[in-house]
Amino acid sequence: MFLAFIGIFAMLKKQKEAFWAVLITMLINIYVQSCWWCWWFGGSFGVRVFVDYYGLMAIPLAALIDMSRNNKFTSYALLTVILLLTWYNTFQIRQYRHNAIHFWWNNKEPTGKIFLKCVLLQIIGIWLLFPIIIWLAKEFIRV
Repeated sequence: MFLAFIGIFAMLKKQKEAFWAVLITMLINIYVQSCWWCWWFGGSFGVRVFVDYYGLMAIPLAALIDMSRNNKFTSYALLTVILLLTWYNTFQIRQYRHNAIHFWWNNKEPTGKIFLKCVLLQIIGIWLLFPIIIWLAKEFIRV
């Protein structure tokens, strides 16, 4: 969602009408959901109330990817950021499923203790898969 929100501003040059529609819709949605009394939204991993807007936010994400295709460096940088954020998301989902992080009582101290114990195994796995990821990036992304 973070990269998709940045992608809203990538829409400003080519899709001005869609830019204003998506920006206003998301700002109103964020405001309304932030004012809700039940801030944890039923105790799940992530903010489930934004799932309905993933389809809408795919448009700005596509605009950001399209904008990054103009430069080889930005294309690979964006791919790297997407892969790292995807890894971080799956890493935290695994922690959530094994009750390492809690949906409500999670703060800096328990997160720091659990994160450092689990992250080393994940990093080793990423470095073993890194050559495959680079090959896939070169094979499927034509810049």
